Amino acid sequence: MNVIVCKTDAERAQWEAFVAAHPEATKFHQWNWCHVIENAFGWPAFSLMATDGATVKGILPLAWKKSRLFGSFLASLPSVSGGGVLATDREAELALIEEAKRLTRELKAEYLELRHREDRGFNFSSAEGRATVLIPIVADTEKLWNGLNSRVRTSIRKSAKSGLAAEFGGGELLDEFYAVFAENMRDLGTPVYSRRFFEEILSAFPNDIEICLVRNSGKAVASAFLNSYRGVVEPQWAASLREALAVKPNMLMHWSILKRAAEQGFTEMDFGRSWVGTGSYDYKMQWGGRAVPLHWDTWHPNSNGANHSNGNSVNRTNPKFQLLIRAWQKLPLPVTTFMGPRIARYLPS
Repeated sequence: MNVIVCKTDAERAQWEAFVAAHPEATKFHQWNWCHVIENAFGWPAFSLMATDGATVKGILPLAWKKSRLFGSFLASLPSVSGGGVLATDREAELALIEEAKRLTRELKAEYLELRHREDRGFNFSSAEGRATVLIPIVADTEKLWNGLNSRVRTSIRKSAKSGLAAEFGGGELLDEFYAVFAENMRDLGTPVYSRRFFEEILSAFPNDIEICLVRNSGKAVASAFLNSYRGVVEPQWAASLREALAVKPNMLMHWSILKRAAEQGFTEMDFGRSWVGTGSYDYKMQWGGRAVPLHWDTWHPNSNGANHSNGNSVNRTNPKFQLLIRAWQKLPLPVTTFMGPRIARYLPS
C-alpha cells in the first residue's frame, strides 16, 4: 500500500473516478473542495490517496489551518461538516491515517481532526454533542406537506399570508444572500466568512449550487446557500434578518426548499450540523427529521488522543467569549463585514 499527495492531472482524474464509484462518498470528498478551502482561506491542502499498484484504494482530503490564538491543526475538512477517510478496505484506511499522523507531526500541528458520521474505530478522542438532522423527501408535495406537524404548517401559512415570497437562482443572487448572511452573523456576534468563499464554491460546483431568497416587499429578508449531491440537498448556510423574524421567513424558506427538492427528485434534505439541545437543533427537529450524531475524531501527537478534549471548539458560554460576542454585535455592519473575513479564517469552524 502506497500513500501519495495528489498533484498531477492524472492523479486528479484517479481521485474523481474513485469518488464517483464509491457508494459512501460525500460531496466533501470531491476533488474541488480542498481547493475551494485553499483558495478562499489560504490554508494549504493535502489530497492523500492510497494505492495498491495502479488501483486506488482510498482517499483523505486535508487542510492545514493555523491560528496564533486557536492553534494549528489538520482537518478533513475545516469549515464544512464532512470529509474524513474514504476507502475500500481497512488496510487502506489505516495507511491513510498513518500518513495523516506523519504529516501532522511534520507540520508540527497540534492535532489531527477527521469529520465522520460514524465511529470508525480509530481509537481517537471524539467530541460529543454535534449532530445533523436529515429530513426525508417524498415526490408527492401534498404528502410532504401533510407529513409536517400542524405547528410547522401554521407557521408556513403565516409567512405566506404576510406577503413573503421565495425565489431560487444562482450567482446572480449572491450579493443579496451575502448581505443577509453578513448581517445575521453580526447579530449573532460571529465574524462572517468572506464573500470569496461562496464565489469559490459557485465556481467549483456550478451545477450543484442554488441560492434561495425570501423577499418581503422586494427586500431579501432570509437566504440560504444550497449544496446538492447524490439526491441530498443541504441548505449549508442559511440566515434571516431580525427585523423580519415576527413573520417567520425561515419557515417559508425551508418549506420552499423542501418543495422544490421534491419536485426535482431529491430524496433527503440535510439540515446541517448543530449542537444538540440548542435552539438551532430544536428548530431543525420540528420538521420531522432524524438526528445523526457527528463523530469528529481528534488525534493529538503528544497524547495519542487519549482522554484529550477536542481542540476545535469555542464555548460561546465562556464569559470571555460572551464579552467579545456582545462587543461584536454592537459594531456597525460595514465594520463587521470588512473585518469579519479577516478574523473568521482563523477561528475553529
